[in-house]
Amino acid sequence: MSVTKSIRLDVNELREIENILTLMPVSSEASSLKHLLFLGVDIQRRDLAVLLYTRDGLTTGEIAERLNMSRLEVIHILEERHVNVFDPPGELFEAALQQTDLPGSLSSEAPKARPQN
Repeated sequence: MSVTKSIRLDVNELREIENILTLMPVSSEASSLKHLLFLGVDIQRRDLAVLLYTRDGLTTGEIAERLNMSRLEVIHILEERHVNVFDPPGELFEAALQQTDLPGSLSSEAPKARPQN
């Protein structure tokens, strides 16, 4: 299935796009416009990934699902933008906790209160 969308451009926007199109490798105008559209979509997705992580506190997995990306792509984008990432999947976090000897870790019982005399 194919869908056609139309947009309105003012004279300056049209001139700017035409200037860019003349510099691009030869292909149809529609193909070039589609290419530019998806470059913009990719930039927007990257910006949204950072925003959803830093502002909204979503996990990398949640972001990946919302933006139709892999979790690795999201982590890579955050690292490119110098955003510190601590977001292990739940099962890895629990596995790491089970391997510790810390009181209250999942591998040990919680300390019991001593009866006071």
